[in-house]
Amino acid sequence: MKLFKLLFSLTLMLMVYISTASAEYSYQLVIPPGAENANLFGINKAGKVVGRTFNDLGFLGSFEYDMKSGVYTNLEEGFRAFGISNSGVMVGDVDGVCAIRDKKGNITTFFPPAYTENSFCQARGVNANGKVSGFVIDDDVWFGFIYDSEYDTYEEFLHSPVTIANGINAQGQNVGSVYRFGGDVYTDSPEGRYGYLREPDGSIRYFEISQSLPGWTNIRGISENGLISGFFLDPATLEFTGFATTIPEGNEFETITLTHDQVLHLRPCYPGLPSPPGEGYVLLTDVFTHQVRNDGVVVGRCTDYHYNSTTGDEIEYTTYGLIATPIRKGNQGGGKCLPPPAGMTNWWPGDGNSIDIFGGLHGAFEYDATTGPGLVDLAFTLDGDEDFINVPHNSDLDLGTDDFTVDLWVNFNDTSGEQVLVEKWVQGDGFVDGWTLTKLYNNVLRLAFDKVDGEEFVLDSNVLTILPGNWYHFAATRKGYTFTLFMNGWEIARDVFEGPLNLNSDSSLKFGHRGNPNDTDGSIDWRGFYLNGRIDEVELFVGTALSKEQIMALYAAAGRGKCKDGL
Repeated sequence: MKLFKLLFSLTLMLMVYISTASAEYSYQLVIPPGAENANLFGINKAGKVVGRTFNDLGFLGSFEYDMKSGVYTNLEEGFRAFGISNSGVMVGDVDGVCAIRDKKGNITTFFPPAYTENSFCQARGVNANGKVSGFVIDDDVWFGFIYDSEYDTYEEFLHSPVTIANGINAQGQNVGSVYRFGGDVYTDSPEGRYGYLREPDGSIRYFEISQSLPGWTNIRGISENGLISGFFLDPATLEFTGFATTIPEGNEFETITLTHDQVLHLRPCYPGLPSPPGEGYVLLTDVFTHQVRNDGVVVGRCTDYHYNSTTGDEIEYTTYGLIATPIRKGNQGGGKCLPPPAGMTNWWPGDGNSIDIFGGLHGAFEYDATTGPGLVDLAFTLDGDEDFINVPHNSDLDLGTDDFTVDLWVNFNDTSGEQVLVEKWVQGDGFVDGWTLTKLYNNVLRLAFDKVDGEEFVLDSNVLTILPGNWYHFAATRKGYTFTLFMNGWEIARDVFEGPLNLNSDSSLKFGHRGNPNDTDGSIDWRGFYLNGRIDEVELFVGTALSKEQIMALYAAAGRGKCKDGL
């Protein structure tokens, strides 16, 4: 790949840019704690994702990631996971032999009749009917297969120089890529790799992406409702670019022209990427998209590297597993948005302003605070250097001794240090008033509040997996004497604090900042604790503690957002 890019760089200009297309997708970077690199391959409707970790020497292990809880689970040693069904069955290989892992963790190997001991077999897709898709490398010939695990039967197809059979859906449609020589299958097409769709009756159609360098189209995933995903080589930048689109109707060979919102525009993967190491380097970002779900959520991987076209030097950084979620406009009145839960008193969506669209208590942008691409439309954008959103004190914002809920979405550019999410808090001389929801330096979520005598009490979560570039939903509730913290819809801490628990404060309500003597009367705290990242959809429910089911619904709505009709 390095040689290929070096040759083309002699005639093509590489453009370095930061995409603003994240209005179409929100991106989450996934990597198990302690891992060097990760790649995601499969996703099911329950939000279970399978992937692998690796280093410069190759494969290290497979894991399952639960999108709802953020929990990673290591899979059996030697099993290389690639696909997962809605029921939780996984497929992949063990030492080059195709393998199925059932829901209890039992692994069974299998291989087509044409497999020999010198062959390599990998299963890549599995559907609800027990049909598995994969491919075999036998000497210089690759071929795809469909294995019916219920009846122990095989279908082989597309013997070619390179055939990679990937996903299979409940209808039995299989997609993948195949290398063909010019004129072999396609009229007036150059030789190279093209995507294919194989129907259950064995008929095959082929695809190329019009925006791709000819012969560099790969299709990796297919959903039950006709979405396909994959990647192509962009001739303008020589970067691999992910996509998700619908299956076109047509003839044996189809050219797909992707629209802007079908392409994953992510550059760089990690906002904190170091600067180029010297003259002559350009930033390149490769995005490989694997499986796609019915709702358009896709998984894959993202890698940043600096490349020098003169020397051929390539400096690669961490490869992250990637989850891309489409950001729909349902919150503008579409049928799929979530109705705001009963009891909402204030809602700051951050859509280009600091307006409270529900309660009318508007905020102000302080210093360089602004808005930019968010999870739902736009979001408050803070750089960690004195930026914050300030909502002037109003007694309607006081939580007092009543039940309450506060929730918001956060995407960190950098997770180092303590960073305030939202607070109405005074850190005074020998006393504290109000409450604060903050991420501590060690990625512990803390809700701190005072009692009658001003003594500070805290509710802390365990250490959380929080990575830069990911959207996380955080919430805190009080019902009676019980305080609860949530992350991504799941309870992460709970405790009972008896007493009056008056959380009123004369401070303003702040997003992304700890009040100091300049902006908060009575404060003696100059630490700032500014948030470096984005905050979206800040909401207060004064007098109402949402249930865990309602909190989960807010998280599950994600980019669909809440309905704004009539507001």
